[in-house]
Parts: sequence; structure tokens; C-alpha cells
Amino acid sequence: MNDFQTINYSAALAVLGIIWMFFGFGDDDDEGGGMMIPLRQDAS
Repeated sequence: MNDFQTINYSAALAVLGIIWMFFGFGDDDDEGGGMMIPLRQDAS
């Protein structure tokens, strides 16, 4: 594998990793209709 192939392979892996980080995880804000619900409410 020459240098150009290595750079392309690394760039492709980086792009796939970034896409997976942003879109791979489930967005829990969508479960409650898009509203962020606090886990607990303490006034102290």
C-alpha cells in the first residue's frame, strides 16, 4: 500500500468515525417529543 492509499484509507476511517459519533448514537431527546426533561429537580 503506497502513501496515497494510506492517506485515503485513514481519511475514510476518520470520516466514518465522525459520522458514527454524530449519528450512530440514539438521540434520547427525541423520545419525549424533543423536550429535554431533567433527571431530578432539587431546589437546594
